[in-house]
Amino acid sequence: MPFYSGKDGQLLIDNVKAAKVQSWSFSSSQAVLETTSLEDTDRTIVAGVRSYSGSARLFYYQASAGSGGDVTTLINKCIKAGTGAGDGTAADSSSVTLKLKIDDGSANGRFITFSAFITSLSMNSSVGEVLSADIKKRAKDLEFFSASSSVYYNKSNSSYVIGGQDSVSNILLLDEKTCTVSGDGMINLNLNLGRIKTQSVGKILNRNKNQLGLDGFLMFDFDFSKDAMEIMAQDIFSAPGEEIFEYNKDYENNLSKLVGKDQKEDLMIDLEMNDAFEELPKSMNYTLSFTDLNFNFFK
Repeated sequence: MPFYSGKDGQLLIDNVKAAKVQSWSFSSSQAVLETTSLEDTDRTIVAGVRSYSGSARLFYYQASAGSGGDVTTLINKCIKAGTGAGDGTAADSSSVTLKLKIDDGSANGRFITFSAFITSLSMNSSVGEVLSADIKKRAKDLEFFSASSSVYYNKSNSSYVIGGQDSVSNILLLDEKTCTVSGDGMINLNLNLGRIKTQSVGKILNRNKNQLGLDGFLMFDFDFSKDAMEIMAQDIFSAPGEEIFEYNKDYENNLSKLVGKDQKEDLMIDLEMNDAFEELPKSMNYTLSFTDLNFNFFK
């Protein structure tokens, strides 16, 4: 196998070759979600969302007017390089299409193409060095729901269905009559909250053409004083409200997605008998759990 030189690589921004690129980098990562339950002897995981990011260093080079290939194009995606008078023009926050070319010896080379937002830009100026700019980019599209295994048509509701036949698999439905998509299962809201871990499960549905709904569980895990948590729990339990909470089919379905059908049955018996779990499942061991949330996202 031959070796290939990085000097022949390219960076294209909205299909325009960027001038004077010194280097670029690209990385991808695959999140995994733990599904280990009680009595398992080995940890089990399922694939979560993939994410992509990268960076590049460009010399501050002014290309010919209108070519769009110089570093100013990228700067204008983050800031407006004013005239020194502080014109206050708003930044262009739109995404860009990036193509990273790898020279693999073929006639046209190989490209990695994705839409991204420019998330940061820094410029470096020092004596004895050429003025340069470093940029960081993040893929625009983030996956928050996925389904796999099989595709079949359900005549009873005129929908194409993607997902497994078991009770814990994510299910994605395309309604042939209304051309709407809905989902049921584990959801990744892509919340970057630092040391706060989140998990969500439920249904995604179109409430109308301009409104997307998410109904289900949302759980947070974070470091918190045990004493303070007990005080807060007592305040919640003593707050006015419905005396009896109905554990409906949606609750059972979401619980099944988290712990599996068999363990769900045992947990529902605990709730019916004692209104509490005899032992909290590991997959639900979160600091705060909201089990009947209704979100609405408007276009």
